[in-house]
Amino acid sequence: MLALLLVSGCATVHPRLAPELKEGAGGIGRVVVLWPDIDVRVKYYNTEVYVYSSAESVRASRLFGGNLKKLFEEKGFETTLLPWTADRPDAGQAGTHGAAAICDDSSRLVMPGGLVRDPRACGDSLYEMRIRRAEQLFVEVITVDPGYASKAVPENFRFEAPAADLSSYDLAVVTYGAMREETAPESRHRWLKNLTINAVMVPMAMASFIFPFALPITFSMPFFLDTSPDISWIALVAFEPRQGRVVFINDFFYRRGKMNNALGRASAKMMKRFPERASAGTEAGLTGARVSATTTEK
Repeated sequence: MLALLLVSGCATVHPRLAPELKEGAGGIGRVVVLWPDIDVRVKYYNTEVYVYSSAESVRASRLFGGNLKKLFEEKGFETTLLPWTADRPDAGQAGTHGAAAICDDSSRLVMPGGLVRDPRACGDSLYEMRIRRAEQLFVEVITVDPGYASKAVPENFRFEAPAADLSSYDLAVVTYGAMREETAPESRHRWLKNLTINAVMVPMAMASFIFPFALPITFSMPFFLDTSPDISWIALVAFEPRQGRVVFINDFFYRRGKMNNALGRASAKMMKRFPERASAGTEAGLTGARVSATTTEK
């Protein structure tokens, strides 16, 4: 059982919702998911060196963006996945898809597990400005509340980045992250090592247990397990484009998960706490209640 837990790893999420979303997603109809920016490093065979992969980064971003779009649609929202435009390098240009990390190394976010985002694509494009703003917001929220004591988005959180082109949507979603994974040959090499070492250790451990004085060494550990180095960390920031109000923040951390499995888990777990779209009657009631509350406050 312990071996199964070590192999499968565990996934962790930290959802934070704005107070109004706890009552439902009234007023939110159209959602735009901006193209994710996920930095993927691949382990070089039988070494501890991880190299940046443009192709795998593009594949991860496309897969995660598609998963998010589908989940929002399942919750009843009219959803658009914003593709790359002239503001973003084309998918076919190898080597150009680096993560839009904060340029200044002193303020750069280092993720759990030693994951670091690639700063090569750091620039002043609209896309990169939005990614950097999402990173800054996440750094702020974990600085204020590193112990995850509050499940709410701080009231003063604003997405201070140009969003006029998104004004036709009720909600915009920015996602970014980093992954570290081993290749298929590296995985086979690791499991072959596990099987070879255990083929020797397990029989000797059993013999030392049955005949404790027959062997000069007693094996205290009955098996050997070199676990997968795969790690994934993804952050999500959702905001209202017209007001800039941040209404949902979440992040996902997962060990020992291949890309397809990790990104599938990430999207499902990160969206679990996000409410479904309110019905027409409920949405009108919630909107009226907010207008009434605003009028009363005035």
